[in-house]
Amino acid sequence: MFETTRTYSEDQYIKKEELRKELSGVVLESVWQQIQEYRRIFRFTPYKEKPYYVTLNPYVIQKLSFCERLLLQYQQRHKKPTHSSTLTQAQRFYIEQQWPCDISETVKCFHIAIPQMYVQLICNTSIHVILRLFFLLQEHKESLLRAAELMLRCEGLCGLGDGELLQSLYRDILIEHQEHDLTYALLRFLEDLQLQISNRMVSLKRKSRQFLTYDAQTLQEVCPAMSLIQAAFYAKHHEAHHYYTIAQCMQEHDVCYETARTSMDGLVALGWYTKEKVGRKFVYYINS
Repeated sequence: MFETTRTYSEDQYIKKEELRKELSGVVLESVWQQIQEYRRIFRFTPYKEKPYYVTLNPYVIQKLSFCERLLLQYQQRHKKPTHSSTLTQAQRFYIEQQWPCDISETVKCFHIAIPQMYVQLICNTSIHVILRLFFLLQEHKESLLRAAELMLRCEGLCGLGDGELLQSLYRDILIEHQEHDLTYALLRFLEDLQLQISNRMVSLKRKSRQFLTYDAQTLQEVCPAMSLIQAAFYAKHHEAHHYYTIAQCMQEHDVCYETARTSMDGLVALGWYTKEKVGRKFVYYINS
């Protein structure tokens, strides 16, 4: 029974509804109770004033660590502070000139009116910066969005402090205050963050033309939204001033017209190809 509990607790973060597909009755209730007890070992609560928590079990830590590595890679390529939609020009100048700076003093200096518990969270560098960001955005308040951007910029994370990226994460986050366990929301947040950073890394690589040397597997790693067919086709067909067609995709990958069309249009949506109508058919070419 203990091994079963560990499997459901360390290798994944399953919901009771999902567990019900595999177990039922007394066995379900018994296993679920043990899972809950086991998870308490890894429970982390950011605020004394609120009952919310996340479970930092090995599965969640693995996801968090992957996001951290991806963020560091992105940060190495994104060294200059970018335009911010929430900070004024004077505030950006202050951070850029004073960095590294004291976050709590910066919050006071910028007159951001937030409760003390959020200031304490922002300044607690023993908590991973991605976790701090998640908890701030989870409240879904404009003042905390500004505070989150200050935190990221004071930490020197200009890429993650990008106004556009932060606004996108802020819009996409799902509020789950009806449940005290925010771990499921954290996992979705990490997936969204991974996808958004990956897409931006692809954009940076595209500008430097490095991506032209990538094989299908590497393309999928830097762009998780890309299917195997899309990655394989693009790895082979990325020459400037060349037109590519749906018929080529059908023939090379032995797929039907609709699958080939969807794959090619997907590459357009991801920004890898441009689509244009020539005569009676559509052609695709790279954005050179």
